Amino acid sequence: MIDKVQRIRVTREDIERVKQQHILENLSYSVQEAAQIIGCKVRKIYQLVDTGDLIDANDTPGKKGTRITALSINTYHEKRIRLAGEARGVSRSNF
Repeated sequence: MIDKVQRIRVTREDIERVKQQHILENLSYSVQEAAQIIGCKVRKIYQLVDTGDLIDANDTPGKKGTRITALSINTYHEKRIRLAGEARGVSRSNF
């Protein structure tokens, strides 16, 4: 007996969203690259890692040094935008 197969509709947007998430979860940057992306000094990156605002990933200690995940940089950037909007009294519902 064959069970019925449930069909799921997948849109191009769904595929793009999954691809973006996969890239963000698997991509990492050096501390120097992360500082350039965020627009701060290297020391600030280490402070953000210490406070948990950025996540470091070091799969090969001693070879690449500390790496910062792209997902944590993206999350940090979104948080900064949200906080800046709140400071100006703007919320997402106003858009």
